[in-house]
Amino acid sequence: MVTVFFGLLFSCKKDPKLGEFLLSDEMKAQNPYQKGDSLILISNSGDTISGYVYSRYSQISQYYYDHTMVYYLVEIEYTSITLRKVSEKNGSFYCQMGGVFDKNNKWRIGIEIDEKNEEFFLYIPFSKEYTNYADSINVRNRWIKDVFILETDWSSTLMYYSTQYGIVKIEFSDGSFWELESIEWAERE
Repeated sequence: MVTVFFGLLFSCKKDPKLGEFLLSDEMKAQNPYQKGDSLILISNSGDTISGYVYSRYSQISQYYYDHTMVYYLVEIEYTSITLRKVSEKNGSFYCQMGGVFDKNNKWRIGIEIDEKNEEFFLYIPFSKEYTNYADSINVRNRWIKDVFILETDWSSTLMYYSTQYGIVKIEFSDGSFWELESIEWAERE
């Protein structure tokens, strides 16, 4: 009788996992960067900024809800790009894509540029209905189509992002800007 009681007690134990927030292939495809890609940005002052994608990987972790033992499985994808101005120190650009546990439990991409202390967040999947959007913009005398426009919360810095090319332009609050000159794509697997 005691064995049956404990057997029933342990078999009724509730799974502490509340849900999963895993990135879909559609969401991952909105980040065009892969390890080994190289990009060149040109500033309005003529500086050349070179970038190299040195990593892109996903990680699935447990996110515990409100200091309890129940959790969500959350997938976050990280992309890291080193930036270097000719004749200046290295900087970095860091892209994180994954679940965000705010009041609406949304997905987002966070992009941080440490040299300028700027950080952008936009919710994915990208939607022309919910994200500032331009049919096309002119960047270094060429038209780039389907561009999403992001603004930081605390300054008037704007980032122009294409799901085909990634960051195509950044206009900083001090009036300076960087524009995409070229991308050399690494061989895709």
